[in-house]
Amino acid sequence: MTVIIIRPYDEIVAFILIRTYFFTRLREEGIMNDFEEIIQAIYISVVVASFLYMTGRARKAIELCKETLVLLNNKTLQKEQQFAKFLYQAIYKVMFAAYFLICEDTNAIACGRKLLAIEPEGDQTVNEGELCIKLAAIYEGQNKHVEAKKLYERAISIMNKTGNSKAEAQACARLGMMLKLLGEFSKAKVHLENALGIAIEIGDRHLEGSSCGNLGVVFHSLGDYVNAREYFDKGLAIAIEIGDRYVEGSCYQNLGCVLFSLGDYVKAKEYLDKALAISIEIGDRYVEGSCYGSLGKVFFSLGDCVKAKEYREKSIPIAIEIGDKHGEGTDYGNLGVVFMSLGDYVKAKEYLEKALAIAVEIGDRQGEGTHYASIGNVFGFLGDYVKAEEYFQQSLAITIDIGDRGQEARSRLLLGRVLLSRGKQFADANKYFEEAFRIATETGDRECEALCYHSLGHLFKRLGDDVKAKEHYKKALAINVEIGERTREASIYVCLGSVCINLNEDVKVEEYLAKALLIVKEGVKDFEVEISTYEFIAEANIIQNRKQEAFPHLV
Repeated sequence: MTVIIIRPYDEIVAFILIRTYFFTRLREEGIMNDFEEIIQAIYISVVVASFLYMTGRARKAIELCKETLVLLNNKTLQKEQQFAKFLYQAIYKVMFAAYFLICEDTNAIACGRKLLAIEPEGDQTVNEGELCIKLAAIYEGQNKHVEAKKLYERAISIMNKTGNSKAEAQACARLGMMLKLLGEFSKAKVHLENALGIAIEIGDRHLEGSSCGNLGVVFHSLGDYVNAREYFDKGLAIAIEIGDRYVEGSCYQNLGCVLFSLGDYVKAKEYLDKALAISIEIGDRYVEGSCYGSLGKVFFSLGDCVKAKEYREKSIPIAIEIGDKHGEGTDYGNLGVVFMSLGDYVKAKEYLEKALAIAVEIGDRQGEGTHYASIGNVFGFLGDYVKAEEYFQQSLAITIDIGDRGQEARSRLLLGRVLLSRGKQFADANKYFEEAFRIATETGDRECEALCYHSLGHLFKRLGDDVKAKEHYKKALAINVEIGERTREASIYVCLGSVCINLNEDVKVEEYLAKALLIVKEGVKDFEVEISTYEFIAEANIIQNRKQEAFPHLV
């Protein structure tokens, strides 16, 4: 039998030898029936194909594997079923890895499924578990979440039986984060807690830190900001201790988001700036893009819509570049909200509909609920209250279903407002406001709490109770001053001035007028707030018989 010696690392020579010698000579009459010749040909082919894959020549590796599969159809070899099965397994492993490397997902899945169909033997069950995790990741990337879930669960079971605790924890973490995206927060929490428990048990500090961060994300989505902050703090401490800059940057970013939800915009910006600096330093484009988006939200809440738009426009190209569909959809949604505040409702609707389409496509139920609410807001500003109510109801149904308490409170609030705008069902509007307020106080969402007081002020004003309206506006004002929400602060001064006109409190009217105007002149770029402020100034001057002073604010 002829022996072919392949020089180490001489890929070109090896590739030519395999093709010209084995795949030509072995097809000559008589030689293809030589069992030993076939085995040696296949063995060398698999070795060379593996080398080609490991050195980045994935397509050549695939081509060689395909030609090797032809040899496996030999009748003599097929009689040795167990041995043939082993060889098929070796070839498909290389093909799966090569297709995975070049992101040919359909072909990778086909090879992976063939591998799973081959009954594993002995310690190959561990390999089966790892294959399940990789296949699940591909399915997840294709938004085939049912298939992905089954494979993650199969991997968890295999790793548990074989005692591969680290891989079991990793599979639990991946499944948990996928379920979080799908809005199945309770199930996500269970899997992520399992991942954390295993990480602590085996003493894997890196896995422990990332698991704490993942649990923080789920608690944040559930509106449990206290537990979210606790887990992010734990994750951050571990990341700093072990020098894991990736987890450190991610925890700073997530802590910034929690602090934002709690209404501490100054501290939120501080943490987000730290996260941004780390992500740029280490080249973590995912966290960098997320930071730009989150900082955009902070600037928006601080009344700087121009800066908010600038940061959100930075985050979108990064999300597209790295293939982060979830981030891309979130960024489109945030940019739509900015355009809404700038009074460009056509562009706002365009971006929000893009965001909603992506959320539906990838199964992001939480994002879907948020975007329905935002589109409803656009219809509200355009005066189409029937359409607005329809979208708010869709948002509320989703948020209740997935347990997103933060968005549930806002959806209830918006439904109350649209009923108020339609000039009817004041009792139902009040019920929505009170339910939203209860959730906001339970979760510690100060921004939403202020919005509830603001809305209740509107309700009492519509009912003709200016004293109660003033009382609720003042409560809303106190919170907005506390958290630094300058845009809404100006809006409330306008509302307070309006009720003070009715209460004949002329001195207070002047005071609130001056304060609202000062904030607008500082550069708060919110179309609705600017318009209402100037309308209020004009109204106050007309009522006080100062028509000459009113005129400039009406033109």
